[in-house]
Amino acid sequence: MIDKDDTECNLYKYDCMIPSLFSKWFPFIEGKGFKTPESTIIPVPQDVFIACYDPHIKAQRELIESFVKENIASLMQEHKTYFCKNGSFSNKFNFKDCWTYKQRITESFININYAALCCEAGGVSEFILREPVFTRRCIYSTIYNGMPLRPEFRVFYDFTNHKPLYIVNYWDYDYCAEHIYDPEDRKVFDDTREYLDTMFNKHKFRAMRESESNLRNVTGLDGIWSVDLMLADDDTFFLIDMAVGIQSAYWDAKRIAEKGGVV
Repeated sequence: MIDKDDTECNLYKYDCMIPSLFSKWFPFIEGKGFKTPESTIIPVPQDVFIACYDPHIKAQRELIESFVKENIASLMQEHKTYFCKNGSFSNKFNFKDCWTYKQRITESFININYAALCCEAGGVSEFILREPVFTRRCIYSTIYNGMPLRPEFRVFYDFTNHKPLYIVNYWDYDYCAEHIYDPEDRKVFDDTREYLDTMFNKHKFRAMRESESNLRNVTGLDGIWSVDLMLADDDTFFLIDMAVGIQSAYWDAKRIAEKGGVV
C-alpha cells in the first residue's frame, strides 16, 4: 500500500530540487552587474504545497489564505503593484495573475500555482514577490490580458567557461506566433512584429557584450543557462529570468557545440 504522506513528501522534495528554481540562481546574480528587480523569496511549506493541488476544497483554500496573509500579503504595501511568480513559473499567459496587488494576492498565488501544476511546470515550493520593471505602458501593445510586448533577449551563457554563446529574440516570430492562440492577441503580435525585430537587431550585440562583462565574475553557477534580458525605457537591460539551458526554448545543442559550449 502506498503511503499518502510519503507520496506528498516525495512530491515536495522533487519540487524543491528543480534546477531552475528562482532561489537556485537569483542570489548568485543579484548585484553582480545587470539590473535586477528587487525580489523576495518566500518558501512554501509542504502542507500549503499540497493544498495547491486542489485549492477549491474549503479546508485547502483556508490553509492557503492563512499562509498568504501571514507570509506574503504582510510584505506588501496597500495600493502598490507587484510582479509575482512561483519558483519557476509566472503564468504570464494570464498576465493579471502575475501583475498583482495586495487585495488579490491570494487569487494570484492560487492561479499561478494551479496552472503550474496543471502543465507540470512546478516551482510551487517557493513564491517570489518582485518589484515590477515599470514602463510607459501606453507606448507598448499588450497581449495575454495586459502584458506589454517589450523587447526581450535570450542569451545562452556558459557559466563553466564564462562566455556568452549565442542570442535569440525572445519574441522570435516563427517560434512564438503559432503558440499565440487568441485571435486578438495574434493580431497584436503580428502588428508588433516589425518593432520587436527592429529593436532586437539594434541591441543584440550590446546585449551580448554586456552579458560577457556582467556575468564573467558570477560564481556558484555551472553549465549553460538561458539568461533573459528586458530592454527598459531608458535602453538599459534588466535581467528578469534564468533557467537551465537545456530546458529552455531556443536551446540548440548543435549551435552550442559550434560555439564551444559545454553540452
